[in-house]
Amino acid sequence: WPQGVVGEQAPPRVSGFGNRRILVVHHNDAARNSLTAMLGQLGLQAYGVSGGVDALDALGEAVEDGWPYDLVLMDWRIPGLSGLETARLIRTDPQLRETAIIALTTAQAREEMQRYVESLPLQGILTKAVTDSILFNALQQVFNPKTARAVEAAEVAAQMATDYPSILRGARVLVVDDNQFNLEVAADFLSLAQVDV
Repeated sequence: WPQGVVGEQAPPRVSGFGNRRILVVHHNDAARNSLTAMLGQLGLQAYGVSGGVDALDALGEAVEDGWPYDLVLMDWRIPGLSGLETARLIRTDPQLRETAIIALTTAQAREEMQRYVESLPLQGILTKAVTDSILFNALQQVFNPKTARAVEAAEVAAQMATDYPSILRGARVLVVDDNQFNLEVAADFLSLAQVDV
C-alpha cells in the first residue's frame, strides 16, 4: 500500500507547488524511496507503490477519500501491469483521466516513449537517473507551466547573449508579467546577458 517518505532528511524547500500529492510507481524499493524523498524535499506529499495494480488501487481510493493524486510519476517498465498499460487504464477511467502522468524511462527507450506523449497523453518523460533539478523542472512544466516558460525564455535570452553579445549587449528590455517570480528570473537572466532591464 502507499508508503510515504515526506521530507525525512531535511526540511522541505519552498517550491511553489502548493499542497500537491504525488504517487511514485516503481518496482525498485531504493529508487521509489529516493524519488519520494526528493519530492518530499520539494514540499510535496509523496507516496510510493511498487506496481501498476497497486497504483490503480491507490489512485481510486484517493478519489473516494476526496483527496486525489495530482501526479503519477511512474517507471515505464514495471513488472506485471506495465507503466504503459497502467497509464492507458488511468486515461480511460473517468475519475482519473485528468491525473498528470510523468514516465520514467531509460535513455534507450526515450525516443520510443515520445510517441505516447501525445497519444495518451503524458505530461512528460524523465530519463533515469533523475536528479533534484531535473525533477523540479519537470514538476514546473506540469504545475507551473507559465513560470517554466518564463525560465526557458530567460535561459534562451542568456544563451543568445553569449552567442550574439553585440546584438543584445546594452539593449533595454521591459519585462512584463503578473508573477513576481517570473519577473525576477527574467531580470536575473537578462542581466547576465548584459541587457538593461
